[in-house]
Amino acid sequence: MRERWFFDKLESVVKQFLDGSVHYIGIIPQDAMLEKAVRIQKPVSIVSPNARSSKRFEELAQYLVSGGKQDSSEQNAFRQFLTKLFNLS
Repeated sequence: MRERWFFDKLESVVKQFLDGSVHYIGIIPQDAMLEKAVRIQKPVSIVSPNARSSKRFEELAQYLVSGGKQDSSEQNAFRQFLTKLFNLS
């Protein structure tokens, strides 16, 4: 798996040069809308909110905000703020 190889390299660099650690939580799938968004330098969630990559960004953001737990009211409010800010509905 190419993505895992890349993560392993990144993890090695972070350990060596930053004395830190990173955790693998998933990937963003490459799709035509993601490529277009990169070319025009706009967030894919704005260019194409229904693209696979946009939805995966949303899922990963929700995971990070929740800390892998059920949403508290504060976390849910922050998630709603991010959703509105990035038009992820």
